[in-house]
Amino acid sequence: MSRFDRDYQEALARILEQPPELNRRTGHAVRAVAGLTLETDLEEDGFPLLSLRKMPWSFVPEVMWMLSGSRDLRWLSGHTKIWDSFAEDDGTVAAAYGHRMRHQFGVDQLSEAVRKLSEDPSTRHGVVMIWDPSDDIEVPKKNVPCPVMFTVNVIHGRLNLHLVIRSNDMVLGHPTDVAGFALIAHLLAGKLGVMPGKLTVSISNAHVYENQVGVATELLARDTRTEHVRLRVPADAYDRACGLDPELIGELKVSFSGYLPGEAIKNIPIAL
Repeated sequence: MSRFDRDYQEALARILEQPPELNRRTGHAVRAVAGLTLETDLEEDGFPLLSLRKMPWSFVPEVMWMLSGSRDLRWLSGHTKIWDSFAEDDGTVAAAYGHRMRHQFGVDQLSEAVRKLSEDPSTRHGVVMIWDPSDDIEVPKKNVPCPVMFTVNVIHGRLNLHLVIRSNDMVLGHPTDVAGFALIAHLLAGKLGVMPGKLTVSISNAHVYENQVGVATELLARDTRTEHVRLRVPADAYDRACGLDPELIGELKVSFSGYLPGEAIKNIPIAL
C-alpha cells in the first residue's frame, strides 16, 4: 500500500470516530476533525493518487483549466462535467481557482511566483491567494473556494508546495484536490528545472458527511497493490497546460506508472 493510501485511511478512521453534528448550510449531519495535516514526499513516496478506489482522470484537464486562468467552463466541460453544477447562469464559475491565481488583485500571482523562484530559488515569497474576503464572505455565488492559498518554495533543489484548505470533503473532494495540487507541483518543478519535493496539505475542517459513511467504511476495509505511483511530465508541460493544449491530457495520463487501483465506487453522494 502506498503512503498516501495508508495516511488517507488513518485520516478517515479519525474522522469516523467523531460524533455527527448538523451542518446547517447543507442540512446534512457531518463528522469532522480540525487541523488535519497530511504530508507526501513526491520524490520518495511517489505521486499521491488514491488507489483504494479507481480515481477518474478528471483532475488532469481540471488542473490545465486552472493554470490557464479561465473561469469559463466551455473548454473544461468538453473533458469533464465536474464543475458544471457550480456554474453561474452565464456559464462561468464565479470563484474559479485558476482565475483567482492568475487575475485576483490585478496580479498574475502564479506567474509572479514562477518569476521570483526563477530569479532567486531561495525566495520565500512564492505565495498564491485563492480566497478573496471582499467577494467570498457576503457575495452570493454557487461556489466559494475550499483551497484558500498555497505557497511554493525550493529547498535543496526540490520544489515544495504547501496547500491550505478551509473545508474538505474527505471522501469525494480530498483525493481529487491532492492529486490536482500534486500535479501542479510537478508541472511547476518541471518549469523551474528542479525536482518535485514535499506536498503538505493542511485542512482546517476535514469531514465526512453521514451519507458518505458507508463509502468511507468500505475504503477503510480495502487494501491495494499500489506501492509507488510515478509521474514523469514532459519538459514543456507547464506552458502547454497554461495554453490548454488538448494533446497534453493524453500525454499526462500515460505518464503515470505503478497505479494499480481497486474497483471504482460510483455515485458517491455529494452535499452541496
